[in-house]
Amino acid sequence: PTEALRILKKGNLSSLELHYIKRKYYDGWNLKSPEELDEMMTKYLKKTNSVVYLQGDRYVLYYQPDRMVTVIEIPNYRISLYKLKDIYEDYEDYIEQVGGVIFKSWRLKQLLKRLT
Repeated sequence: PTEALRILKKGNLSSLELHYIKRKYYDGWNLKSPEELDEMMTKYLKKTNSVVYLQGDRYVLYYQPDRMVTVIEIPNYRISLYKLKDIYEDYEDYIEQVGGVIFKSWRLKQLLKRLT
């Protein structure tokens, strides 16, 4: 699509723009702009009933009702947002299927209290 080509050709591509193109044109999300995706990420980062996991050197936030997964990679704090595929019951089921190791570390509400 023209919009995707325009963003890709501009040179330095932000992680947000890349995720926007992937989610809109590859995954079929109904997004109007990269800023809308940014607002979605912010919304899920603030959910107090999200569960935060430590997976290697990155944090994974999982929000069960909407099956949204937010991944925060350290040290550059790159953030990715995606929806858990229907073939998995929940995030723990996904980790078991792909053979990863995961440790449930704390709930987001507790993390936000420490940061504020």
